[in-house]
Amino acid sequence: MSDWLDAFTLAAREQMTLPGNWYGYLFERVDGQGVLVTGKCVTRAISRGPRKGEPCFRTADPETERKVFVSSAAADAASKRLREARR
Repeated sequence: MSDWLDAFTLAAREQMTLPGNWYGYLFERVDGQGVLVTGKCVTRAISRGPRKGEPCFRTADPETERKVFVSSAAADAASKRLREARR
């Protein structure tokens, strides 16, 4: 995943205390205020092909789907924490 997708997913997890296997898969911009992140708990990773190792949303539990609004400020803070952790 790209850095900004990771930041929005991390911020959504923190806001709603979602489990570590919850990943955002749909990101909808809300007029300069932030992003509405839709995600699910993923139990498997893709095992073959160019996306090997990425979350497999086809097998995700549909009952764990959540929509979370993430403000721009929360995403920026999460992005900063991710960059510091990767150093």
